[in-house]
Amino acid sequence: MKFNEILVKNILNEYIYKNTLVGGDSQKLKLPDLYNKEKTIGIEVTMCELDVDYCLQELKNECKNIKDDIKSCILIRNKYEKKEIFSRLKEKIGYNIDDENSHIFILNFENNVLKDININKNAINIGFTPYIFAKMYENKLKKLNSGNYDGVKSKNLAVSSLLRERSSESAKNCFRMFDLSNSMYVKKVFDKVYLILKRGIYIFGQDKILKFIKIDEKKLKKLVEKSKEEFKEERKNKK
Repeated sequence: MKFNEILVKNILNEYIYKNTLVGGDSQKLKLPDLYNKEKTIGIEVTMCELDVDYCLQELKNECKNIKDDIKSCILIRNKYEKKEIFSRLKEKIGYNIDDENSHIFILNFENNVLKDININKNAINIGFTPYIFAKMYENKLKKLNSGNYDGVKSKNLAVSSLLRERSSESAKNCFRMFDLSNSMYVKKVFDKVYLILKRGIYIFGQDKILKFIKIDEKKLKKLVEKSKEEFKEERKNKK
């Protein structure tokens, strides 16, 4: 299983499914990423993150052991900003490699040591998460309508967006995209969709937001650490 799938499994088991979900994803048996032993419930898992959020985590990880090497940190940051996914973003914010304030990722140094890396505030909302949500959701709907998850009775989808705190308005906008996508399909749609944000889990029914379950910040950190250990163990067993 991928790390994100393990994390979503642990979050859903903690807050909704009382440790009954296991990981699978078998194309032969037409099973989604998660399901219960009875195969009455299946949940496909996908991510909905802005490119800047996802790359920020990678960039921080790459720089964390060389914080006192300013030149290397700058070179690594500049390397990330050359990624093709940022070409439109650079044009929007007036990117200039010689102007620190026009970079996508702003390096904050204190006493010649890297203290933090932040996203340029002008780049924060470019990409608009609900549109990414719609793209991910439509891709999964196509698979659903092709019979990919027919090995379980109830077919559901979990979409995680955990890299930044998001508002209830963002969730409502995601639901509008969800509703629009559903209206475009005359065949099957998912029974429920779980939108998992840092602040909590939104449960979408086919015509409304059914419920919001608040996630405890400390508990989420523990679930992340638990998922990291589970992921490491799974990789070790595959060797």
